[in-house]
Amino acid sequence: ENPPEYTELVDITSFPTDYIGQFVNVTGYTTYALEPNTDPNDVNPKYSGYIGNHYNYISRTTQIRFEGMGTLETWTEKGTQINITNARVEWDASSGRLELIIDPYTSIFERGEVPEDMDEEIFDWTSSWDMEWSQDFPDRTAWTYQINDIVNVTGQMVTEDGINWIKDTGSESKLCLVDSNHDYWQGTIDGSATSWEGRLVITDTDSAQSTRICLQI
Repeated sequence: ENPPEYTELVDITSFPTDYIGQFVNVTGYTTYALEPNTDPNDVNPKYSGYIGNHYNYISRTTQIRFEGMGTLETWTEKGTQINITNARVEWDASSGRLELIIDPYTSIFERGEVPEDMDEEIFDWTSSWDMEWSQDFPDRTAWTYQINDIVNVTGQMVTEDGINWIKDTGSESKLCLVDSNHDYWQGTIDGSATSWEGRLVITDTDSAQSTRICLQI
């Protein structure tokens, strides 16, 4: 069987009127991580994200939002190579953007691997945001682009009030540590470690007084 003929993403974004209402095959890389959507109470599970023409931000020149119906059993990491077959190009007037609609019966959404030479995601302590969610959040855009991504965090592991944290050595900022169930992580602290890798998540554990940004390890 011959492989599908792919349309360049930049052609769609450069000449949208030529493609709106048409069906296309595209290949590219996820701009953000896609979370699993396996809630048994959701009778119409959906997933959405962005497909770009390069896995590293500095080399990416275009991206298009995609949306599909169906279940994703596992995480789709940022930078994952994906193929979308027979997606319909639409214009979303409410958001003013192009979208690829993935039909659960006639389209195919295939996930590959993250390229080995993809840039490492470094967590930036210097961004101007608070670790606590509040109505007076100073600058949400400074951190939201890393939520759900695997990041590398540099800092010092500390325990305060029975909770394990990674603390920035240059400020009072800190990230709580949670497990895969979003409960506070109760593992053994390695005081000699200076960097940790995990998924940056928004969590509201039962014992937390407010929603927090944490590192899932």
